[in-house]
Amino acid sequence: GKEFTAEDLFMAITGLSYRGDFRMWIGEDRNKVRNIVRPNVAEFEKLYQPFMGELVEMNHSGMMRKREGVTLENYLESLPLCVCHQICNRKSLSSALSSIVQASSIKQSAKGILTAGIAKSLVYGAEKVSKLVGSIKR
Repeated sequence: GKEFTAEDLFMAITGLSYRGDFRMWIGEDRNKVRNIVRPNVAEFEKLYQPFMGELVEMNHSGMMRKREGVTLENYLESLPLCVCHQICNRKSLSSALSSIVQASSIKQSAKGILTAGIAKSLVYGAEKVSKLVGSIKR
């Protein structure tokens, strides 16, 4: 199977949290996931170590790959029921997570605007767009 590094795995896992979040397209640093993962690889390894042995194997050079015999069902067993239901309806984990994250990100943004007020929200939005532009230039 396809080989990957621990960092690749943790970037993919972390990226799931932002898939579908509209804020990632209108005002977030494009490198946010990488900026979260890279300085914290050791912490991610501690967090995911109990699951990794069952699902992935590592070769002598430190590269990983999916363990033989591991199926999608093995992964789904540990997911919350609402996510499993979304996957069954949409036929795709990516699509299901995007739908869940998108709804949540819209609600969060609306609550933030109502709580902080329009003026503060516009200032905050402008700061985020500035970060986005900076991350695109890098």
